[in-house]
This record gives sequence, C-alpha cells and structure tokens, in this order.
Amino acid sequence: TVPVRVKPFLRLFSFLVLASLPALPCRAEEPAKVQWNASVSRTDVRPGEAFELRLKAEVEPEWHIYSLVIPEGVPAYATQPALKAGHPFHSTWPWTEPEPHMVGELPEHEGTVVFSLVLAAPADLAPGTHKLEGTVAWMACDAVSCLSSETTPFSVELKVEAGAARPEFAPPAEAPASDANPVINDVEAAIAKGLWRFLLIAIASGLVALLMPCVYPMIPITVSFFTKEAARRG
Repeated sequence: TVPVRVKPFLRLFSFLVLASLPALPCRAEEPAKVQWNASVSRTDVRPGEAFELRLKAEVEPEWHIYSLVIPEGVPAYATQPALKAGHPFHSTWPWTEPEPHMVGELPEHEGTVVFSLVLAAPADLAPGTHKLEGTVAWMACDAVSCLSSETTPFSVELKVEAGAARPEFAPPAEAPASDANPVINDVEAAIAKGLWRFLLIAIASGLVALLMPCVYPMIPITVSFFTKEAARRG
C-alpha cells in the first residue's frame, strides 16, 4: 500500500503527466508557417574576397515574423539568426534585413524576406569546400495569436576556388567594433536588468500561455482536481 503522505505527491505527478498530454498533439498538428532556406550570394569565392550568407524566409499569407531588432519594452520575439563557430571565414559584420513593416511599434516581415550576413574568406584560406552551419530562432504570428517560438537549423556549402582576390569583391572597408548581432528581446533585456524583471517576464509569459487553445482541454481537469482535493480535506 502507498503511505498516506505519499498519495498527494502521486496525485500531483499524475496531474502533471495528464496536463502534458493534450498539448503534444495540438502542437504537432500545427503546420509550419515559415520555410527557411540558406544560400550564398556567389559560388566563385576566392581567398581574400567577401560574399553574403543569405537566409530566406517564406512566410505564409496572413502570418508574419519579427525584425532582427525589437525596441526595448515592446512585447515581441526578435528573429535571431546565429552562425556556429568553427568555420574559417571572417565575420565582423552584423546581420542585415529589409526595412520591416511597422504595425504600431512592432517591426514585422511578411511574405518573402531575406536576412544577410557579410563574410570574408581569409587571404591564406586553402581552396576547397567549406560548410557554414547555424540556427535561426523565430516566432510566427497572425492578427490574433502567436505560435511558440522555434529554432531552425541551416547549413550551406561554399566552394573556395584558387586565384588572386578581385578588387570588386573586396570586403567592406569599415566594420562595426563588435561582431555581436544587436538582437534585443524581452527575455534578454529582463536578464540584463536583473532577476526580478526576468521573473516577472516569465510569470507574464506563463499567464499568456494559459490562453492558448492547447490548454483549454485541461481546464475541466484542473478544476476537478482541486475541487476533489478541497472536498477531501473538508
């Protein structure tokens, strides 16, 4: 037999397991709203030359994603591309994007949008095939709600050919002092400002999650659980 003091913990464990089940098929059935494709601007790169890594997003009609940079305090999830370390190319320039469409204070992208990053092949780079890998974190929203944020991996191969660098493909003369992508979102800003701000953002996000359709089937179960527990104690 199960000790009396252990039974409440078993009930709570069972409740948490049941609570996780309805959300799984609900999220899995949600079709992808954004398709991502990685490419490079040129296929004839030589050592000492610059090129662009391009991430193209195909956003479904009536949906949108957000800009690389979100104004501080604006409740939106910035699109965050990131290139993995370990590649031989110089990367001291920031990611760029087309001019976003402003909806109030929210910078949004719809339809087809291309994010670009300038890279440069070192002058002493040996000819051959090199792979660029990374991820892009993003969130798709429509006029009513947003889906959960997702992180999509990408990879693309670039063949570097032998030959002298051509002046027309020289890297940009000026580069920012920092190679960090200036992405700002609510979570990063909250962490930078202290633990309490971060906790408030986390609590607010949890309350917003309660409004998602995946949670609706759990409302009767939750009410029933606490009603029975109160009746038992009473």
